[in-house]
Amino acid sequence: MGDEHGTVSFSDPVLPSEPEQPQAEPDSNELRVVAPDGVSCSDSDIGLALARECERQGLTTTALAERIRAVAPDRGRFSQAQVSRLLNGKQGWRSPTLRNFAKALGIKLVVTY
Repeated sequence: MGDEHGTVSFSDPVLPSEPEQPQAEPDSNELRVVAPDGVSCSDSDIGLALARECERQGLTTTALAERIRAVAPDRGRFSQAQVSRLLNGKQGWRSPTLRNFAKALGIKLVVTY
């Protein structure tokens, strides 16, 4: 889904009864979101991981909203308030929104649910 930067993929967790598969080394621009309970990722889990990435990159919610509007012109009215609601788990994530965030942050986002 998408180009090298701005990719989102979803994967099932490895169940305890399944043999563990060797994990490839993640790309330096890869952000993995894994459910803390091992069952499912919530909107808050995804938001927290992306908020940490924003902090790591020194981005405010306003700057991230501007980047999203730049990489996704169809999201021309994407506001700082929407970014804040998503990062704080107050609004649900959709696949296109996750792709836009990943692209704006220049990361590959892998969500295990």
